[in-house]
Formats: sequence, structure tokens, C-alpha cells
Amino acid sequence: MVIFNPFMRQRRDIFTGVVLGSDVVQVAVASFETRDDPASTLLVRGYARVPSLKIRRDEPETTAIVVEQLARALDEAWGEADCEGLPGNLCLCISGGYVHREIVSSTLELKEQRVITEEDVNEVMRRICQEEADWQPEGGKAMICGGIPLINRGFRLADGRLRLNAAGQVSTSITAESFLFSEETEGHDKIDVVMREALPVDCAVDQVVYAPIALSSGIFQPSVADEASGLVVDLGAGMTSYVILSHYGAVACGQIPVGMDHVVNDLGIALGVQMETARTLVKDLESLRCSLDVKQDGTARTLTIKEHVGEQTRDLVVYGAAVEMVMEARLREIFQLVRKTLEKEGSYLWAGNEIILTGPGAKLPQICLLAEKVFTERKVRIGTPYRARRMDGAPLGPEDAIMMGLLRASCLETQLQALEAEEAEQSGFLGKLKAFWKSVRDW
Repeated sequence: MVIFNPFMRQRRDIFTGVVLGSDVVQVAVASFETRDDPASTLLVRGYARVPSLKIRRDEPETTAIVVEQLARALDEAWGEADCEGLPGNLCLCISGGYVHREIVSSTLELKEQRVITEEDVNEVMRRICQEEADWQPEGGKAMICGGIPLINRGFRLADGRLRLNAAGQVSTSITAESFLFSEETEGHDKIDVVMREALPVDCAVDQVVYAPIALSSGIFQPSVADEASGLVVDLGAGMTSYVILSHYGAVACGQIPVGMDHVVNDLGIALGVQMETARTLVKDLESLRCSLDVKQDGTARTLTIKEHVGEQTRDLVVYGAAVEMVMEARLREIFQLVRKTLEKEGSYLWAGNEIILTGPGAKLPQICLLAEKVFTERKVRIGTPYRARRMDGAPLGPEDAIMMGLLRASCLETQLQALEAEEAEQSGFLGKLKAFWKSVRDW
């Protein structure tokens, strides 16, 4: 058991990230090659991935299991990193149906049609920040404690056009649109119990990051360009996250409550096999000579797999085409849901020239070809974490994108907190700079 040393919390250059997935708990301990620079290479000193369960409201025992598995993952990661306890900042990635996202806006009327100035942009941003301060979630929800700030979406002109940077545009008004986040009280309470019971005494979460925002931080390098960086889709176990990042914030970000667990469930029902057997089929798809590029070639490819039932093992014969067709149908639906959601929000035009896939589902054979059948106008590729490497030499893949982005986002948040501390002692230009920086989250 790792012994917690409270003096280690003074090491602000070390970051511990926690991701509570529906099938695995992840903990990583890392630092940056250049201190306090989230754009430099991320050095992962300890990394643990422990199988877990989804926390279910009607099954209290699942919470106890997640607590146990998180404590185990913390011990493994801290031990590998050779820490005496929790080092530096602790950041938590939140994800799931209990997190709610809303779009808020504030409008500045210009009285006449004219060129929008930087002063106009600053004024409407000041107003949207006030909207954030005054905003109250609907019943049954609460603000996320110590966590997700306002995320700037863009600026809408009087004729309805959405622009990432409104300065220099001609209009009679300018409307700032931003994302705000809340969480269901019951979901918050369960996560709070897990973190409180698994963490050492006198230890608390420093930052909370929404999964899609962490995802964008893990894939893209910081940009100074006005255009959006592209669409990233993360095929997780229980949720599919999506984000279109810009220099000023995020044009789109959100989650769809369908993921790889649903693919496994469909496969189990269609083939009449246990869920664990279906999960093994998905993981070993390529070795079974199956892919998501379904070909109606008339051949009957049979697969012989072993299924464990109690203490007995039996051989099952399934058709390869059946496996492919079931998986292709569900994954196509996921991509269609992402596209329709973005089109409904008016964000799909900002998706760029390529779609980037991450998460465990991105490792499936021919997944890019399937995605291109839905995102027909764009190329699709697999994304890997931006400038990150493990100290033990193990590779980092698309399934690590959210964790690496969580650590980068935590470093950025630490810098913003330092600006807040300075603002308490200073005023004038620094205060105005901090307010603008905090509102747009330049990442």
C-alpha cells in the first residue's frame, strides 16, 4: 500500500490523472519535459489499467467494486512512478449520461451595420462570463464542483453565420455562444463516494475535465490559427465522445450514450453467446480473419471459438459474415448519430477535411473505411496522443488519447489558477487578460 506524503502535494510539476470507464479504471502519473508547458512532451512515469464495472444506480455493490479497483490502480501507478503518495495535481475525467451540456449565449447590439472591433469582442465575452456567473442548472442538477469552466463555441452574426473570430466581420450584432456543464446530483454523489473512499486521507481532486475536452487536448497541438482543428470521435466502451476544437474553444463537444459495450451486446444476442465470449470476438476480430469492410462474396467463412460455461468449455461454430454484419450495423449507427447531432447543431461544416478516430474501437480492422461511408466528404484516420511517451518504453495508442489529454488539460488549468492567484494581488491589464484567457480557454 502506498503511504501518502502530504509534502508531495507541493510538487506542482507532477500530475495524476484518473479516468473511470465503464469497463476499466485508468490512472496515470506524468510530468512535462518542459515544466509548466502543456505543449511539450508528456512523460508518463506510471500507468495502470485495471478492469472494472460501470457504476449502476440500482446496484450499490458496483460502487464498492469500483472503489476497490481504483485504489488498486492508484497503488500500481504510484508504485511504478516511484512516488511516496499522490504527487502534485490530481485531475479527474468525467463522462457519462449524468453530465449535461447546455449552450448559453449573450448578444451585443451594435445599433448599425459596421465592422466588429476587438473591443466589441471583449465586451460580449465579458457579458457571456457574467452569464456563466449567474447561470443555474435546472432542477435535479448542480454545477460541477471545482470543474469544467465555460467553453467558448464561437460568435454568431446577425445573419446567422457562426464565426470563430468575429473581429473584422461586418454585422449589426454579435452573439457569443458557449457551452456550460452540469451534473445530476445522484451521479455526482456516487463519483464523490468513489473518489473519497479510494484516495488517501487529506487528498482531493484539483481539476475536473469533461471527456471530449480532454480528448481534444490529447490529439491536437495548441494552435494559433482561426480555423477549427478537425473532428475527433472517441469510440469508448459505454460512451462515444466527439469534439471539434478551435483556437478559441470548441465549436462542438458532447457525448452519445452508445459505445463498444453495445456492439458486444448486439453480438452476444445475435450469435447466442455469453457477453464475455462476444467481447473476446471483438478483441480478436483480425486474428479471426474478420473486418468491418463487409464483402458479400458468397463465401461461408466459419469460425470455431471456445466458450467457457462454468467449469466446462465448449466449441462454438459461427459465421464470419454474421459477426461482421452485426458489428458493421451498430458502428455505422454510431457514426450516423455523431453526424446527425453535429448537423443539427450547425457544427458539421467546421469538421475540417479529416475525421480522427480514437478509443478502444479505433483499433478494429477497417474501421476507417466504415467511417468514410458515413462521413462521405472526408478522409478518416486513427489518432494517437500528441507528443507523449511512456518511460517504460511501452507504446501509447488511440485508447490512451483521453488520458493523455486529461493530463495536458490539468497542466493548463494549473497555469490558469496561477493567473488567478496573481490577479488577487494585481489589477489592470493582467486582470483583464486573465478574464479573457479563462473565458475562451485557449487550447
